[in-house]
Amino acid sequence: MGLWPLVFATSGFLAPSPSLEIDYRDFQGLTVSHDGVPLITGSSFQLYEPNWTRGIYSSAWKPVVIDRSRPDRILVTFTADEGRFRGTQTFTKLGDGVRGEFEFRWLGTRRVMLEHSASFLWAPVLQPAQATVDGRLAGVMGTANPTSPQMEPRIIGVGEQSFAWDAPYAAARIGISGVRLTAFDARNYNQPWAEGKEVVWLGHTNQAMEPNSTLRYTIEWQFAPKRLSVPAAQTLEPDWTSLPAAERARSTDWPLIPQPKESRPGTGTWPLPGSLEFTGPLGSSHLGQRFAKVVQARWDGPVPANLGQIQIQLDSTLPAEGYRLQVTESGPVLHAKDALGAGHAVTTLAQLVRPAGGRLVVPAVTIRDWPSVSWRGVHMFVGPQALGMQTDLMDRYFAPLRLNHVVLQCERTDWSSQPGIRSGWTMERDDLKTLFERYRERQIEPIPLIQSMGHMGWFFQNKQNLDVALNPQVPFTLDPRKEESRRRLRAIWDEAIALLKPKTIHFGMDEVDMRGVQHDPFMSTRLWARHVPWLMAYAKEKRVNAMVWGDMMLAPGEANDAMNGHSGPVAAQRRAALSPGTYVADWHYAANPDPAVYKSLALWKKAGMRPIASTWDRPENIYGFTHAAIQQGAGVLTTTWAGYESNELAMAQNFPQIAAYLLMAEYAWSGRKERPGALPYDYLAVARRMVYGTPSPTQSRPGVTIRGTETASIGSFSLGKMEPVAMVNTLIAGGDRRPHRLVVKADAQARKVVLALGVETFLKEGQVLADVKATTESGTEVRFPVLYGQHVRAARDTRSTFLTESDASVSAFTLVMPHELAGQRLATLEIEAKEPRAGLTLRGVTILP
Repeated sequence: MGLWPLVFATSGFLAPSPSLEIDYRDFQGLTVSHDGVPLITGSSFQLYEPNWTRGIYSSAWKPVVIDRSRPDRILVTFTADEGRFRGTQTFTKLGDGVRGEFEFRWLGTRRVMLEHSASFLWAPVLQPAQATVDGRLAGVMGTANPTSPQMEPRIIGVGEQSFAWDAPYAAARIGISGVRLTAFDARNYNQPWAEGKEVVWLGHTNQAMEPNSTLRYTIEWQFAPKRLSVPAAQTLEPDWTSLPAAERARSTDWPLIPQPKESRPGTGTWPLPGSLEFTGPLGSSHLGQRFAKVVQARWDGPVPANLGQIQIQLDSTLPAEGYRLQVTESGPVLHAKDALGAGHAVTTLAQLVRPAGGRLVVPAVTIRDWPSVSWRGVHMFVGPQALGMQTDLMDRYFAPLRLNHVVLQCERTDWSSQPGIRSGWTMERDDLKTLFERYRERQIEPIPLIQSMGHMGWFFQNKQNLDVALNPQVPFTLDPRKEESRRRLRAIWDEAIALLKPKTIHFGMDEVDMRGVQHDPFMSTRLWARHVPWLMAYAKEKRVNAMVWGDMMLAPGEANDAMNGHSGPVAAQRRAALSPGTYVADWHYAANPDPAVYKSLALWKKAGMRPIASTWDRPENIYGFTHAAIQQGAGVLTTTWAGYESNELAMAQNFPQIAAYLLMAEYAWSGRKERPGALPYDYLAVARRMVYGTPSPTQSRPGVTIRGTETASIGSFSLGKMEPVAMVNTLIAGGDRRPHRLVVKADAQARKVVLALGVETFLKEGQVLADVKATTESGTEVRFPVLYGQHVRAARDTRSTFLTESDASVSAFTLVMPHELAGQRLATLEIEAKEPRAGLTLRGVTILP
């Protein structure tokens, strides 16, 4: 069967565009874009035995070999299952598209199944348009959210020749030869690969491959973008009107997290006298700073200029980290077991602060509290932005959650012994040292994690150290048989210990034979037996505790998942290489709320180790595993796998993983029995407020707003509902004729400016949508970026924004003028679109003096 002929009318379309870009990357697959507009956002394939009894290969987890030696072609080759599964994918760039030629070979002895997600088509460029499949009309790509959890109701069509869409942005044509493909609408689909993505899935699943068989076919994607109008600007000279309460006082309901073990409310309140100083046997200067930071992050209002003193007395009858707190109308009385308990008492006192009658008070209460789990930690990466970002997290989030450990995966640091491995993710040594010091100042003990056998891509960065890689073609695992491997690894660890002065060091050691290593558990065990005793001896030499991940030492049946120990005897032999008392970060991520299934904790304790139940961002996993840790007297660590760098964008894109820290901290401290869905608060919403929220005003403030048909409220702000002004959106009919720049004339004193903004297109998290420029009467300009997800979301995207309050997909985007400009008169506001596919919409403006 030949490829379907593609014919485009020249009128109304651009000529074949030289700006069409194609690429192929490990784990993401094929991407195609035109002038920055994504057309294909990825692809994948996987081979498995019938009914998923065994997964053989997945390109989402295993790397491929990518050859870009020709400018017009990308050749992808792969091999797996000891050579039994192999093949090629050849992508050739056409004038207006790309041709993919696929070959999959199976040389095994049993029947297997192939699933090929040939392309994830970016849905916004296909809507609203009706599909044509094999020349017949098929499903329509509407703008409403599909809701079915099943694939079948979402199917647009099944074809053997062609798929086509004629949408406002472009005409898309897909020709097929040698295979039958299905297209289905994967927007709002309940699978991890579709979460937060706007895609149409095109591919086939459950394609049988018999022993010694080869499957070949061709797919050709072509795109014809349409001509666009030249963008223009628009100026608004609105009618401004006064608002007596442009920003309203709010007594935000902050739940006390973690829940205290014992709490009894009293009568009356204690007015906050001003700044507080904590003295006595357990007092210290940093506790006053901790109190102030928690209060200032939550409340914006006048604080008296007085200095109050509160003593923290010792109570040796309390459990470790325990405290007693009693607040009456006369003031608070604090007792604690130790310095950590004193810190928790001060944090709880700060969390109790509320506004009343225009001032801040603490309600009367008696609390006695202590943790259910003694070792409570989170796992973070480092990077160029980590110092500032994590310092904010310490004060706003980690310390209030009563965390006392953090595992910092810090191998991507500018180690003096390895200058050649620097990358854009590398953290400066001095910044890392400062980061460790700041954690300790907040009574959170930092633990450096440097992968020391597998997951060594950081060590082989820029093609460095390949001579000590176990497989230089797939540089993933260090070869511990070479003395040079140990010399270089020791140099890094020596440097890290001298710089950071840790009490515990984490060697990694998970999934050491996952890539580039022949499937041979006995060889892996020999390498393990050679390397791990050396690591244990090194930790003893440096007088630090050792920590490792546990998966390589658990056999099938010894846990509920993450069992890479191959067999009972192999796993036992590997466990025997550890020194007694080693911390084992026992990671299991299955979403099971039953503590009984997490039986590996008892196994580690019996082996003489100190297990740390290591969870991920699945609420039921956190609940069940943390309660298992309470029963077994183990620690709890919540991991994050949000890329390999700690920065604002990664945190925003993966915020549920950050919010999971709160859930773990709640259960590990309080031991409360309610399941996550039954908690009296939305943990995601509370985490968002703790990390990103702005202080709530304790008094209402006047301002001016653009006159509208009525006044609307978004969070604490009031805005006039003006006639909406929609900005450029090249994805919808006529959207290219909208303004790309909007100028709003103003003449008012401005300390804070609030814009009611919406957006039409569901875009990528963290994408810059617009630049807002505020110009004062003196000509001084201040710029503020508008980011998707952090500030605004499309109506179809039901997730919360992180940095703004919103209502019915309209967000209150707030500009706080710099201190030196606060109160100056604002001359103009200018919004310039940076993403012409967004469709940013202005619905109101309020200015507070």
